[in-house]
Amino acid sequence: MIQARLKLGQDAVPKEKPAAPTIAEYYKTFKRVYVDTGLRESTANNYANSFRLYILPKLAGLRIDETERQHVEELIADMTAKGLAKDTIRLAIGVLSVMFTHAKDNKLVHENPASRMGRYYRQANKVHEEIEPLTNEEVPVFLRAAMELCPQHFCLFLCAIHTGLRSGEIAGLHWGILTSKANSSSSGDLSARTAKSVQRRLIPSDGSMSQTICW
Repeated sequence: MIQARLKLGQDAVPKEKPAAPTIAEYYKTFKRVYVDTGLRESTANNYANSFRLYILPKLAGLRIDETERQHVEELIADMTAKGLAKDTIRLAIGVLSVMFTHAKDNKLVHENPASRMGRYYRQANKVHEEIEPLTNEEVPVFLRAAMELCPQHFCLFLCAIHTGLRSGEIAGLHWGILTSKANSSSSGDLSARTAKSVQRRLIPSDGSMSQTICW
């Protein structure tokens, strides 16, 4: 057997195949070659948070080729037991599935154990943060404090209060065309776009905000 292998130009003793990386080890590669280079910053941050907060604490030491669906089911059960929102679980399992798809493309695994797992968290809570908006009396107090303590962010806070834009929309904010009404008061519409969408929507703005921001 050994002579036959030598005649074929092969090693006398077959080399052992290197052990597959753990999930924690492969995540470093996945992050470097895919997350950091192929995704938008906001999406990349979501991936990083899901791995740091939920996936790695539970699955970090498992070899990627030995991870089975039951491990992912247990991860989902733990997240559900902690009262995490359904969307949080969906996002975490989704990014784990993307990593396994990447590993499958690189022939490190044969199957994706994190795919089609939606039925396991179907009954998870839909958690929404309770919004407590500023009262009419609190708004001027807040804006005065913003002007004194962080004037470079005053216009951002003013815009948020007057328009009700989400943080993602504020991040994608830019000015549209400023128009003048018949009464000569300045008025402008804000064209807002979220980080996840290419669609824009116009946000009405009053004259005072337009004048303040333009100033």
